[in-house]
Amino acid sequence: MAHAPHLPSEAAPDDAPPSSNKAAIGILMLTIFLDLLGFQNNNFQYQFSEAPVIVTDHSGNERGIPATAADARGTIVPKAAHIRQINPRAGQSDRGAEVHPLKLMLRRGVTFGPEMEDEPDAERGLIFLSYQTSIVNQFLFLQSTWANSANAPASVGRDPLIGQDGSSNPKRTIKIPDATGRLNVCPFHGRWVVPTAGGYFFAPGIEGLRELSRHVLIAQASPEPEDLSQIKGIGPVFLKKLAGLGITRFDQLANLTEDEVEKLDDDSGLVKRARNEDWIGQARELVRSFRA
Repeated sequence: MAHAPHLPSEAAPDDAPPSSNKAAIGILMLTIFLDLLGFQNNNFQYQFSEAPVIVTDHSGNERGIPATAADARGTIVPKAAHIRQINPRAGQSDRGAEVHPLKLMLRRGVTFGPEMEDEPDAERGLIFLSYQTSIVNQFLFLQSTWANSANAPASVGRDPLIGQDGSSNPKRTIKIPDATGRLNVCPFHGRWVVPTAGGYFFAPGIEGLRELSRHVLIAQASPEPEDLSQIKGIGPVFLKKLAGLGITRFDQLANLTEDEVEKLDDDSGLVKRARNEDWIGQARELVRSFRA
C-alpha cells in the first residue's frame, strides 16, 4: 500500500449521471477520440523502429496502425521515465534485453480514500497489486534493483514515481536528454509514492486449482461413505489409508486414472495391491451392478 499525492479535480454537478452512465459516456468519448486520432502502436521497442501494420475490423474495413520510431537515446520516452525503467522492452539495460520479458508481471493500482476537496486531511492513496511467478525475480527485482537504483537499468536516476532511497529527503534528480541526446540533470521536489504497508500472498497455479477442484467435486459427489471392503484385497488397514486419501466410495475408486493411482504410492504397498487385485476393475463392476 502506498500514499500518493492526489490532484484536485472539479466537483461533479448535482445533476451528474450515475456512475454506470459516466462509465458509458467515458467509453463513448474515448472511442470517438481514438476514431478521430486513429490507431496507435503500443508495441514499441525503443531500440528499433516498428513497421506499420494493416488490420481489418469486424466489418471488413482496413485500418492502419502507424509505424513506431526507434528511441534508443530516450528523446521520445526518457530512460528515466517510470514506464521505461520498469519495462525497458527491447531497449538497453544493465541486464540485457533478453531477460526483460522475464521481469514482466500483471499489476493494477486501486485508489482509496475520499476526494481531496471533500476531506483534505483524510487518508488516501493507492493499493498496488501484482501477480507474478516469482516475487524475488519480478516484483522485488523491479523495485529494489531497478526502481530504487540511480544506475540501473540505465544511469539516469531513480524511478521518479516509485523509486526509494531509504530517506525522507524530498530532493531528487533524474537525467533527461535534449533533442541531440545530451543528458541534462533535472532536479525535482517531492516523494511521489510513500510506502506504508505491504504483504506477499501465495496463489495456487492452474494445476493446483484443478487438483483442488477435483477434490471438492469428489467431496460433493460423495456425501456418504460406502463399504469398500466388498472389494477383494481391501481390509481394515487399506480402508483406513483410502479414507485418509479421501476415497470412501466405489465411484471414486472406479474413476481413478493411472496418474492418480501413481500419486497414491507409499511404503504400504497400496498401489501394488490395487493393481494386483484390480481394485479399479472391481469397483467399476460394482458401480455397474448398482446402476443396473
